[in-house]
Amino acid sequence: MDFLTLPLDSSATDEDCLSIIKIGDDAASSDPLVPLLWPNGPPIISPDPNATTTPTCPRQESIDQLHCHFSDTANTWFKVVDQETGETIAYTWWRFERGTTMAEWKENWECRWMPKGVNRELADAISGRRLLQRPRLLGEKPFYALKELYVLPEYQCKGIGGSLVARFVEKANELGLRAYIESTENGRALYLRHGFREVDRVTIDLGKYGGEKGKKCSFGSLMKDPDPHWW
Repeated sequence: MDFLTLPLDSSATDEDCLSIIKIGDDAASSDPLVPLLWPNGPPIISPDPNATTTPTCPRQESIDQLHCHFSDTANTWFKVVDQETGETIAYTWWRFERGTTMAEWKENWECRWMPKGVNRELADAISGRRLLQRPRLLGEKPFYALKELYVLPEYQCKGIGGSLVARFVEKANELGLRAYIESTENGRALYLRHGFREVDRVTIDLGKYGGEKGKKCSFGSLMKDPDPHWW
């Protein structure tokens, strides 16, 4: 199989957006956290954290939100296309994050936005605890974050995820920034192979939030310093 990696920017089409949404939907369908986080079903894609209203037409709102993401110069998006079928089979999203003071971290926490229908207690236990640990781990210096990376199941274990991580590390090195990822156990080994080290971990007892008794979920915070040979 031959794969082509292409940027997603302001020239992206609605079809591009729908391809990204489909991959995200597929990932959500196999995630055991999703039924607990979204008792009435998940949204199609993560909404704008600065939004003040709830989308009335989820798919169109998701498309519009992706177009905003693609146009934001702090974001970098790539899609991977199967050249034989023309299908988009993977994507990744990276973001430049500026330095943030402790007061700003605290304000971000106090003003955190929760989408309608989410299990707020569990969301705080997962994303909230990770947000609160970032001041200690990242401080006030800028960093480069890998926000999302998904590959359709039938295309996994073909080197696609690894090639996208390598691109991410290369870009972080080019910028002279620390690379930062918050990963589930499923992706941890991939990032470790690319030189990341685990600097912290959040473990949640899902039994406290309606899940199976004794079942736990872990997220690792992984970091990689820029390669000095790039400077």
